Amino acid sequence: MVISTYNSYFVLVNIIKMAEQSLKKRTLNGLLWNGLQRFGALGISFIANLVLVRLLDASVFGAIGILLVCVAISQSIVDGGFTAALIQRKDVTHTDYSNVFYWKLTVSTLMVLVLYCSAPFIAEYFSEPILCNVLRVQSILLIIHALCVVQTARLTKELSFKVLSIRTLVATFTGVIVAIVMAY
Repeated sequence: MVISTYNSYFVLVNIIKMAEQSLKKRTLNGLLWNGLQRFGALGISFIANLVLVRLLDASVFGAIGILLVCVAISQSIVDGGFTAALIQRKDVTHTDYSNVFYWKLTVSTLMVLVLYCSAPFIAEYFSEPILCNVLRVQSILLIIHALCVVQTARLTKELSFKVLSIRTLVATFTGVIVAIVMAY
């Protein structure tokens, strides 16, 4: 009985050590992939901006910057902290994921409608007529982002940073290629 308890103790200690090593390895792996994602996307965007500055007129490039601010503010309103809640909550059900998905899709659709209707006023305020149509098209990104949020939250919760990084880098690179081709 004493030997069995003694062996069980060492088995339990070894399991705990393996779990700690696995957690350390997963954390380090997550840090590396997350860093690659952030700095890779930043580097790709930086190079793209250098190319776009050469291809586009300064007023057009500035107008795109204004649009990015409008879309980023709208994205913050749409997010509302639900993504973080899905990641941090321990017992997330399929219903929770569904509710967040449909809520974000509804709010982003409403925000697209708001941006669509306010685009002429924003263009007039900044004295840039080109902003109207471009903002209307660019606001569709809110709906595309709403379609991805639940899957991103699931992958983050599962610590699948490699998948997230590859997805982000491919999307950033594809967006850059499209932007450069459209600007050319």
